[in-house]
Amino acid sequence: MGEGVNGVPMSIERIDDDAATALVLALLVLLGALCCYLHVRKPRCVVVADDFGISMERNRGIIRALKSGVVTSTSVMANGDAAVEAIEMARANGLLGVVGLHLNLTEGRPLSQPQDIPSLLLQRGETHQPGTGLKGGTLLRGKMGYRNACGSGEVKAAEAATEARAQLAWFEKHVGCMPRFVDGHQHCHVVSVVREALAAVFAAAGVRVTRVPKERKPSRSLCPLCSIVDLEAEEARAVFAAHGVSSCEGFVGLSLCGVDYSADDLLHAVRTQMEHGARSCEVMVHPGEAHMKGTPWDDFSGSAARQHELDVLTSTGLRRRLRRLVRLQPHR
Repeated sequence: MGEGVNGVPMSIERIDDDAATALVLALLVLLGALCCYLHVRKPRCVVVADDFGISMERNRGIIRALKSGVVTSTSVMANGDAAVEAIEMARANGLLGVVGLHLNLTEGRPLSQPQDIPSLLLQRGETHQPGTGLKGGTLLRGKMGYRNACGSGEVKAAEAATEARAQLAWFEKHVGCMPRFVDGHQHCHVVSVVREALAAVFAAAGVRVTRVPKERKPSRSLCPLCSIVDLEAEEARAVFAAHGVSSCEGFVGLSLCGVDYSADDLLHAVRTQMEHGARSCEVMVHPGEAHMKGTPWDDFSGSAARQHELDVLTSTGLRRRLRRLVRLQPHR
């Protein structure tokens, strides 16, 4: 046996080196496992950009937010002015797997034949939006028109289901499969008169997830309409769950929608959901470029706030700060 350092046999020295190496490797493995455990223990957060396909300006903003910001999923509006282009852009950027359907029963032109869904449409001669010159008969009722007609019993659940199936079929045709998740433009899917029928349609199409816009302890006071949506959402959760369609436990979006929020506001809202017991959270956002005056879409879509929201969602450091709180993931 040869002599090692300070007279220690070389074989013993080699054994000590091997043992030390093995110990270091074991510690690294344990450290990696601990990091993975702590990461998995973080609440899951999905950041969804609505209105993909409504215009090229919104499409460009959403693609940028997906690639450079904190947005993890987007939902396409099948009857949007640039819906086909939206799918093409997602495919070209390798993002098709994070696209769901933004069911729209309130604005624009439906995909169903008008005679099949008369209760969803404006009456002949009514204008969809003041100043547009677009007349009723083939246009959806608009946000408040839809809600008022639902409240008065005019909207037929079967006709809402017909239009939902038409939009799902459009998605399957252009994407090549049914969507994993569906949310509702202006939360049209949680209204009491239609949600049972829509839940059945979603389940039949294999949709796994929908949005339940119930915000735990909103960071700001909700507007009257958002307060109604908040109440509808809690009741809708059980309806969709009974059909096997799940939803995130927490939600952020009602309190920030339509305001010039900051990165700090967004982080605070997400943290609040976690502090009140949510192990998963969906964040609804509307990034894009300002656009679209004099169209059938509402003023929200044409607001300069869309550019502000895009700037916040792609701001330096927001992804890193958000990842300290949650696991950022697309809808699965």
